[in-house]
Amino acid sequence: MTPTRALAALPAALVAFVWLLLAGCVSVEPLAARSDKPPVAQFLLTARLSIRVDQRVDVVRVRWKRDDGEERIDFFSPFGSQIAELVQPAGGPATLQRGKDRETAPNINDFTAKLLGVQLDIREMALWTQGAGLTVNQTRTIASADGAVWQVTLEGVAQVEGYDHATRLSAAKEGVIVKMFIEEWRPQ
Repeated sequence: MTPTRALAALPAALVAFVWLLLAGCVSVEPLAARSDKPPVAQFLLTARLSIRVDQRVDVVRVRWKRDDGEERIDFFSPFGSQIAELVQPAGGPATLQRGKDRETAPNINDFTAKLLGVQLDIREMALWTQGAGLTVNQTRTIASADGAVWQVTLEGVAQVEGYDHATRLSAAKEGVIVKMFIEEWRPQ
């Protein structure tokens, strides 16, 4: 082989060598067995939420805390500025705070359509975020309390302290697609 041919073959050989080297580093982790623990009533999660209603798409970050005393969902812009705060103390009315504007309603669900453009049942969402009744990468039809029929897909799952939680979740109904990418979840 002439020196010119050897140099011409060098990039192909180098690519093949690097490919083989990297192929040896790749490992595929098996999906962990799903937990047999029931969903928890109290948790803290942070997530990115994408909501598409017809042609409009909104993206927010959420911090959602459920505990004995209250349910609190803080909404932030993708850049970190707080947009709104939903709070419902145990046994009390829900409050929506946006800047200086403050509204109350009997239930936190009453504000989801106003704030997000789509009615969401927070109790159902709490179960979905824990993968309750869902199988990874299989779509399940779920009728909500308000009569809406959702196509819910658990796209990823992880465990914290032995409890399952979604890492990616999507829910769709006529004209609406909700996607949640959970960054942190922990039981309280």
